[in-house]
Amino acid sequence: MRNLLILLSGFILIFTSCKNSPITESQNTAESFTIVFYNVENLFDTIDAPDKWDEEFTPGSEKNWDTKKYFKKLSNLADVFDSIGTKGLPAIIGLEEVENRAVLEDLVKQEKLAEAHYEIIHYESPDFRGIDNALLYNPQIFTVLHQEAIPVSMPEEIAYRKNQKMTSRDILYVKGLINKKDTLHVLVNHWTSMYYGEEETIPHRAYCASVLRDKINFIFAQNREANIIAGGDFNEDNFGPAVNNVLKADTVLKQFELGQLYSLTNYLNTVKGKGTYSYKGEWGILDHIIVSGSLLQTNNSLFTHKDAIDAFDSDLVLNYYNNKYGKGNRPNRTYAGNRYFGGYSDHLATYIEFNSLP
Repeated sequence: MRNLLILLSGFILIFTSCKNSPITESQNTAESFTIVFYNVENLFDTIDAPDKWDEEFTPGSEKNWDTKKYFKKLSNLADVFDSIGTKGLPAIIGLEEVENRAVLEDLVKQEKLAEAHYEIIHYESPDFRGIDNALLYNPQIFTVLHQEAIPVSMPEEIAYRKNQKMTSRDILYVKGLINKKDTLHVLVNHWTSMYYGEEETIPHRAYCASVLRDKINFIFAQNREANIIAGGDFNEDNFGPAVNNVLKADTVLKQFELGQLYSLTNYLNTVKGKGTYSYKGEWGILDHIIVSGSLLQTNNSLFTHKDAIDAFDSDLVLNYYNNKYGKGNRPNRTYAGNRYFGGYSDHLATYIEFNSLP
């Protein structure tokens, strides 16, 4: 009888402990975080760099770019990152169209971003205008193991258009650990624009795609289960020849295999009906997120889902107005030509939320 009472007492103690345990359902779910890619449209300081074509973003230019407008731009971008997603400030932010490290240092000092203690990865690229790719990351979530700028050096036969040598931004590659355990490879891209014509610049974007694909193939050769995310401004939609024929990311998204790439941007566009860039009132996709198959398998300790991708299309950034297309159907940009609007960017940020199992 005494033994039975002891056994019953132990059962009651265990039941009570479980009932009163501080472990809740939300704490048993995977830790979550967000990765963002954003073309921030000419994040320039006000200083004329003698070796770059940045004169239009100086106080004496027709744009009359000045310190007040510069800090307004920084504040606007901080508002976006503070508002994006549902998981707090992003863990990783891939940026395109930043002039130098100094503008990034000013950006991470913005009050709304301060709690993330973002660290910066940036390399000067050969772009003649001086715009580069960069990465901001929260060091409490992402531990950097390796970083490099991958050159995109065009062959001579495609390098020139209309007597102008085409240059492209380096691809920024960063390898690190999420929560000090899961390796993640991040590649930030900004491919050649259509400034010299859509058809004329296809070979340039194809070359950019081939450089990205070669790096990804190298990573897969070392580990078919590698967790890879590549994003940024590809300057081509999800059905473009460089994306489809060179990068060869699967767009069907029904079965996810190791060692393969999947275009979540295609899902964002064709299923969710969203775009990232509006041209003459029509929405399309220029800003992509591509992931490896391992990241779409929920038995992986680091994973996401195709529904987890989105474009930041809040009213906060969709308040551009012009006489032809009206208000609210285009990203509110900083400038249209030399006309100052004081907005955010001509692109929308793309982002995706991840789960990281303990």
